[in-house]
Amino acid sequence: MLKGPGFSVLIGSIYLIIYGFCLATEALHSLAWLMFSVYPFLLVWIINGILRPGDYPVRELDGEEFEYGDRQKDQLGLF
Repeated sequence: MLKGPGFSVLIGSIYLIIYGFCLATEALHSLAWLMFSVYPFLLVWIINGILRPGDYPVRELDGEEFEYGDRQKDQLGLF
């Protein structure tokens, strides 16, 4: 659960909602500055979770001309 991209995006969204609430209330501006300084690390975690290569089953492409693994040869068409 902690490794999926959906979890990191959910945590980042909740974090931004709380950050916006802290900016809206004048009493929590110091907390907003702290959250603003921590957000780059959270953003790197979100990007890493989305861009990290997953284990997707793809058939071998030996001898294929265009080597597309997600489409059949007859679906590619000609240019």
